Amino acid sequence: MDRIISLRYERKVGNDHVIRVGPGLKVQLPPLPGHQGFAGRTVVVCHAPDGRIRVYLDDRLLLEQAADPWAGPVRALDMQRGRAPRKKKPLRVYTFAGRPALRP
Repeated sequence: MDRIISLRYERKVGNDHVIRVGPGLKVQLPPLPGHQGFAGRTVVVCHAPDGRIRVYLDDRLLLEQAADPWAGPVRALDMQRGRAPRKKKPLRVYTFAGRPALRP
């Protein structure tokens, strides 16, 4: 039931097993024995209304972290937009009286 009511975000695990949940909020996954880890994998982070954070990988609970007593109320995070630069529009060349005329 907690998983249904919570705010869910898909995040990618960093090489140091840290997940950036939001601005200023990071969660580190515990290391696994035998030099195995979750680096590069996509996980689901569930932020419950009471502040608890749970991390799931393919419906398997990886981490449950208690709420921070100093944190404010749980709010939805802004959508992350792509960081790719915008494409420039191609320059159109028109002809006027048989000569090319540039149009901005």
